[in-house]
Amino acid sequence: SAMEIINAGLRKGDRPRLNLLFLGPSGVGKSYTPDVLSEHFFGKFKAYTDIDCGSIAGEHQGHGVATLRGAPPGYIGYADPERNPDYEFMPQPILSQWNIDKWAFIYKFEKEVEQKRDLYEELKKKLRDIGDQLREIKQKRGKGSKEYKDIWEELTKARKLKEEIESSAPDPLKFINSDEDRITIVNFDEIEKASEELRRLLLGILEKGILDLADGRTTRFYHAFLFATSNIGSMEIAQMLKGGGLGFSQSKSVSWDEVDKDTEKKLVEIALSAARSFFAPEFLNRFDDIIVFRPLGKKELLEILDKELGYLHQRIMDWGVIIRLEPEVKEYLVGKAAENIEYGARDLRRTLEKNTIFPLAKLKNREAFGKGDVIYVALEEEPQRPGKKVLAFYRDKKPILIEGPSA
Repeated sequence: SAMEIINAGLRKGDRPRLNLLFLGPSGVGKSYTPDVLSEHFFGKFKAYTDIDCGSIAGEHQGHGVATLRGAPPGYIGYADPERNPDYEFMPQPILSQWNIDKWAFIYKFEKEVEQKRDLYEELKKKLRDIGDQLREIKQKRGKGSKEYKDIWEELTKARKLKEEIESSAPDPLKFINSDEDRITIVNFDEIEKASEELRRLLLGILEKGILDLADGRTTRFYHAFLFATSNIGSMEIAQMLKGGGLGFSQSKSVSWDEVDKDTEKKLVEIALSAARSFFAPEFLNRFDDIIVFRPLGKKELLEILDKELGYLHQRIMDWGVIIRLEPEVKEYLVGKAAENIEYGARDLRRTLEKNTIFPLAKLKNREAFGKGDVIYVALEEEPQRPGKKVLAFYRDKKPILIEGPSA
């Protein structure tokens, strides 16, 4: 509903575009959501302002917030814009207007800047070459020669073009200070670890869409999708999934194929109850919506596994080999990860690394395969231990490694 309001142009202009709080168990995609949005809007991951509230809270009192809004007058790091002519080129606070908007600027002007940079470098080289030619002709034929005048005219044209490129370059300051519509993303990760000072600072951003920096400037968040993630309640959810109860009549652990609607409802109740107990009402009320992420199911884990395998293929591209996992191997890996449902996708990555990536590394170091080979990974029964399933690695249908205990 919030996106419908934004798309219709009915969103109030004095607040961020969208304020969302993400709750839920660990490893279900809360911190990954801004990454996906970043890729959608800007074509690359992590093209946004990401604030680790845990690391800021670990700094000395007041210093953590100072990294966000700048050092106050009298402290090391304070910069006075009226007295320092190089102020704009000095390190900026994390929540300065430039740091918030720079990805939007880069996305809009990146190609133009690259094209002009290439042309600019060509012109600089050309100017050096022309200068060398002029000096040589001046010595041999003098300034009055026709050849000298022709090259001088060429030099004048090149200098004029260089000046035009310099004057037409996109201006970052003009961009961030304009009212031009743009999209920015700001994420406060693990907001439950933030200090009270940081949460008070965030209250004003969520409500008014502005932040006064220590140097007197103001950062506007009117174009921002603002997210906060929290693992609050995740321990209680993990206990419930393991069969701990916590007030619910849960007698056994829950696997990925048993997270039904009733279980989801209980998980939402646990997360929201924990959030209401931990955060002040005025803080929670600043968010447009509070979204509780459910534990990942088999379908989601298989999709994540396929993505991880895609990243693996990119990493081993130089090897010149192809890795193929049989369908039952994927089911096996997902099943192993789902045994620890409370860890989500992170446990799937660990399972993949332990059972697939590590054996592949051993094979590579032993030179068990070469360029052009196809490595098949199958699920088989271990000959010495009937009933025990192991992963077997084949090169062109010939076994090269059978992993027992690690599988």
